[in-house]
Amino acid sequence: MTRFVEALIEVKRSDCKVTNAVYSVSPGISVKRLRIGSERSLHIVSCRGHMDEVKEEACKIKGANVWSSGKDLLMVDAPSCSACRAVSGIDAAVTASKSVGQHHIVFRFLFRSNSHMKNVIKILADNGLEPRVVEVQKPMDLTEREKEILLEAYRQGYFEPDRRVSMTELARQMNISTPTLSEEMRRIMKKLVRNYIEESVPE
Repeated sequence: MTRFVEALIEVKRSDCKVTNAVYSVSPGISVKRLRIGSERSLHIVSCRGHMDEVKEEACKIKGANVWSSGKDLLMVDAPSCSACRAVSGIDAAVTASKSVGQHHIVFRFLFRSNSHMKNVIKILADNGLEPRVVEVQKPMDLTEREKEILLEAYRQGYFEPDRRVSMTELARQMNISTPTLSEEMRRIMKKLVRNYIEESVPE
């Protein structure tokens, strides 16, 4: 089973015209990207009470298209910065992005493996973006049902030293048979142990 690696990677650049325009009004304004392209990127800006000023500055960006969305949101389609141009050509899924200060962006990537992540970091570095890994998380491959069972067992105290609930009682509360719950718990624990081993043993 393929187990993807999710990571937050921060990059540094100073040529995002949208972020620069927005931060000239207020450094606390949020800038995210809805679409990242090699030529143009679509930004969503949370204006936080500065709609008129932010819109005025955004409209000054050469080649930008600007739309108001509600009383506090602005959408800005503008030429891509160096970070967006580099990321748009990378073979990895970007699930989110957010400007952090005027000169940094944090991208949330989904990678096929640790080696894939390292390759992408090298590409970002080669593009002069000074990548920094903020957080790495290997998602569990538990099903929603398995997560539900694990959470309920934890809440009921099944894993406590004095085991505040028995397997039979837990099964009754969850309206399933004891043998079924026992098998589900065995499967869950196997996945958790495997994840621990994979996380602990270097590649």
